[in-house]
Amino acid sequence: MRLMTRWTRDEAAAGCVLALGAFDGLHIGHRMLMAKAQRIARERGLTWGVFTFANHPSTVLTGENGKKRLMGNMERLSALRDMGCDFVIQLQFTPALAAMEAEDFIKHLAQCYNPSHLVVGFNYRFGHRGAGDYHTLKEAGKRYNFTADVVPPITLGGETVSSTLIRSCIDSGEMQKAGALLGRPYELRGEVVHGREIGRTMNLPTANIVPPPSRQLPPRGVYIAQVWTDGVWHTAVTNIGSNPTVAQQGALSVESHLLDYKGDLYGRLIRVRFIKKLRGEVKFSGVAQLKAQIEKDVRIARAWEGLKI
Repeated sequence: MRLMTRWTRDEAAAGCVLALGAFDGLHIGHRMLMAKAQRIARERGLTWGVFTFANHPSTVLTGENGKKRLMGNMERLSALRDMGCDFVIQLQFTPALAAMEAEDFIKHLAQCYNPSHLVVGFNYRFGHRGAGDYHTLKEAGKRYNFTADVVPPITLGGETVSSTLIRSCIDSGEMQKAGALLGRPYELRGEVVHGREIGRTMNLPTANIVPPPSRQLPPRGVYIAQVWTDGVWHTAVTNIGSNPTVAQQGALSVESHLLDYKGDLYGRLIRVRFIKKLRGEVKFSGVAQLKAQIEKDVRIARAWEGLKI
């Protein structure tokens, strides 16, 4: 899979089918859109690709930190490769791009990549102040020699699937619902770093990661989770918090105790999938009470049914 990171003429992309969108999280709606683009490309004997952004457009449009990300760029690229994508155009969303008129955006797209067909979601907007949409693309296709398709909204439980809804679910600790919308459990990745090693003193060692500040985090508390390492998913109990029982003002951490795992994970890259929230963060009277509660959490995790990837 090829990766392009700037507006540049690419002859290899000529005639392609192109999916356009922010695609944060690659949820079930996004995947349906990708499947449509891939199907059209295969039927016509064409390549297909994705046009997206390295940063969320909200980081520029809101003038603040923007929306928290559901997926890192490397994680997304890996997923797109697994989906059979031939190439990805991943540009930096800049103030200049935000100010670009819809017609100019389409002109750049046509001149650089010369797509024969575009696929977008029902709520896709582009151009200055979001002036462009599917209908704009469809009309412009007559001038730039491409056609366009729109994928209608996908609903689950009566709600329209969207990255915004998923962020809301994660923010409130509804991890099972978030997983259903994503089509898989919500996941964080990171390199295992040294912590205070309090868990080790209780014979309950943890693998600690520090997610980037741009990522959407579930609320503080304890979760049934799964941790990927050594090619295997391990059932785990994961805590997000600052360890109030043993620290006055501890930094926020993501700490996972892998059930029945004895290896050393320091310096290793792991994946943590959040299955279900067990409880909120609690300050206990001491380490003994904390250990007793963690052991209870472990028993619940062992009994939990449905931990299947």
